[in-house]
Amino acid sequence: LAFLGIFLLVLGIIGLIFYVVNSIFLMKLLKNTGHKHPYAAWIPLWNTVTLFEVGGIRVPWAWAAILFGGGLVSNIDIIGPIVSIAVLIVSILLTIWLAKGVHAGLGFESNGGIVLAIFLPLIWVIWVALKSDKTSYNLQAAVQAGGEYPLNWFGEGTPYASFEGAPTYSQPVYTPPAAYAPPVNTEPVSN
Repeated sequence: LAFLGIFLLVLGIIGLIFYVVNSIFLMKLLKNTGHKHPYAAWIPLWNTVTLFEVGGIRVPWAWAAILFGGGLVSNIDIIGPIVSIAVLIVSILLTIWLAKGVHAGLGFESNGGIVLAIFLPLIWVIWVALKSDKTSYNLQAAVQAGGEYPLNWFGEGTPYASFEGAPTYSQPVYTPPAAYAPPVNTEPVSN
């Protein structure tokens, strides 16, 4: 019993170290990409959403809710195994398009980086965070690459309001009215 307690304590400490390292480098990536909320890297679920935003995934909150909700539903006896397989497939596909979007936003293409994102996500976050120091981030390229996600059931866009200067697709472009000028009379005055 003592061995199990020590094992769980060591496992918890290792998990905490992984969480802290991931949050530090995710915060660095968010800062370098111009995200308004880099501190979101420390908040569970929100850190997933911000990473989806950086990768150009449309409606990131919905996808994060599907992944986390599917993880909870997978504990139900009868449908649990089916939901687990579905969540695994969706998460692998999301990871592929997330990596494609982040790579496109940082201006490079890497199939090895996609494999790294799937199998060693902590190493991938560290790698792209360090790469983001050396390049500028292009949100439009990320949205174009990440927005091609084949399971995107949520419409044609999302307001990427978490980035400075990003367009919001939910509102029309405002054009101010022209200043009032009295009409000019071009006819000659007759008495």
